[in-house]
Amino acid sequence: MPTGMQLRQDVLNTVRVRICLSPFDQPLVLHEGQLADEFGVSRTPIRQILQQLAVEGLVDIRTGYGTVARVFKPDERDMAFLVYRELAAASANCVVGETLADDVRISLIGLHGLISSSKTVTAPKYVELLGQIADAMKGLVRDDVLKNALVVSHWRIVRWRAQDFMVDPNGTYGSFGQNVHRIIRSLEMNDASYVLRTAAGISSGFLRSDVSSAEEATS
Repeated sequence: MPTGMQLRQDVLNTVRVRICLSPFDQPLVLHEGQLADEFGVSRTPIRQILQQLAVEGLVDIRTGYGTVARVFKPDERDMAFLVYRELAAASANCVVGETLADDVRISLIGLHGLISSSKTVTAPKYVELLGQIADAMKGLVRDDVLKNALVVSHWRIVRWRAQDFMVDPNGTYGSFGQNVHRIIRSLEMNDASYVLRTAAGISSGFLRSDVSSAEEATS
């Protein structure tokens, strides 16, 4: 039986995945009561989860209507990747010379091991893996303003990548695995700034300057 905190995290992860895999042209509406009944919990933890999703930029909470997955438009994609890249660069600039926290290193190594042993993966699992990258990068950022902005930007990228996965699962997952491998190689530097830059495709060894390359880095 999971603890209350673990149950809340499980529900949060499940709803996140549901949002990321929902079609952009069919806005997903999330109702507190329905979610509480589905997961067998009270409305209080569901309300907290929806508030967390709003902080992450995945939903909009509309009083009297419900919570709706944020709508993205195709012509917003390029800007989403560019914003992510610039936020990652700014975050990296703020931690130059800082070493990696042990928990971040362990998390990334564990993720790499999981990917190396899994040649195929389901769409929900792919979204969860991208979320682990987001959590690890968040752990490297010291400035709270940048950290919050990077989280929102990263989850926006996850939604775009989830749509890519549903169109081309093998290609999308393959690119993701390659990027995680680059991140693991960057751990040898024991430099938080370098790892952030590598994850976003902007390190000196993996310099990017255009949208397509920024997308490649966040596969």
